[in-house]
Amino acid sequence: MKIKAIIGSEKLEEKLINDLNGEKGSPPELLVISRKWEKGGAENLVEEVKTAVYDGCSYVVTVLGRKDREAEKIEEELWDLGVPGEAILYGNPVKYSQLLEHVKKILAQKITTDPVVWLDKEEEKQEEIVFAEEVKKTDERPEEEILKKPETEEEAKKEQQDEMKEQAAEPEPEEVKKEVVPTNKSKTVWFISPAPGAGQTTIASSVLAVLTETTGERVALVDLCQPASVYLKFGDPEFEDLDDRYFAKTKWGDLIVPKRPLTPDEAKEFINTLTGYDRIFVDAPAGWDAGQFGRTVTVINEDLETFKLLKNFKIGNVLVLNKVQHQSPNFLQEILRSEFGRKADVIIPFDPEEAKAVDAPAALYSDALSRGAGEILSLIAG
Repeated sequence: MKIKAIIGSEKLEEKLINDLNGEKGSPPELLVISRKWEKGGAENLVEEVKTAVYDGCSYVVTVLGRKDREAEKIEEELWDLGVPGEAILYGNPVKYSQLLEHVKKILAQKITTDPVVWLDKEEEKQEEIVFAEEVKKTDERPEEEILKKPETEEEAKKEQQDEMKEQAAEPEPEEVKKEVVPTNKSKTVWFISPAPGAGQTTIASSVLAVLTETTGERVALVDLCQPASVYLKFGDPEFEDLDDRYFAKTKWGDLIVPKRPLTPDEAKEFINTLTGYDRIFVDAPAGWDAGQFGRTVTVINEDLETFKLLKNFKIGNVLVLNKVQHQSPNFLQEILRSEFGRKADVIIPFDPEEAKAVDAPAALYSDALSRGAGEILSLIAG
């Protein structure tokens, strides 16, 4: 394999090529490149990547280091070029051994570039303003018309009536609402429960698995619970220690665990830093209110105590009644209707097969969870 490496040290670049059993060559089949830092790297990383990708380079691995604004801007540009988010390596510092392992993983999983052959972007052209003085709105009529006075009382009355008609015909100005544009372009769904034990982690991981088994979307599952447990649904994968999070890649998507507990507002800011995904699923701590977030899935079980807790929270977009075993679904639905004015959107019966899911999401073992996850996906689609 022909490899080109730009990481700030010729010796390390040669070592990387040798450790990958490749050869130096151009155009490369693999480009490993670091953004500019004190020891070297590429002056213009995006241009280097663009040249390589459109010369037929199959694999691109970029080292962006600290996840600051410049790094996020570069990531968006790489995404537009067809470089998958999985190929981008963050960390401060990033060690050679970490980079080598990351490159090997990209090659082993065949995470290739997907060049964009056409992209229409309307560029905003803005002139630099050096000084701007507030200008008071004045009457836009010609000066001679403003100074002109009605000659008779009848003309004055008629002019006043005409002005009143014009004012009545003019529509009231609509209030302009400022649109808040998120940093990332992912569709985020928050999985929430009023109490622990309802199965929201199982539901979130199952929906993720069903989605990735049926589509080619790039997805991530963020575990905000303390302690984190979602990784147990994926066979306890090996996590990378990144700047402010732990990161693991699975065949069903990426797992992300923040290193410290987050408040709801901090969680929203954290999710907004995750780019390169089509969808992001968030496993939120029990007791968070669905009213604080956008698209939400609230999970409850048949325990009536959970129903009582639910009275203190907003339910959200999708209500899932999970692990139904001892109570009649119709009885539970009637309680929901009378107490909350709505019924569960999805009912998932208890399935003992779920216990077999120790190395993969439960939906791959349980038909009930697989059907339920499919129904949830159809409700949160779009």
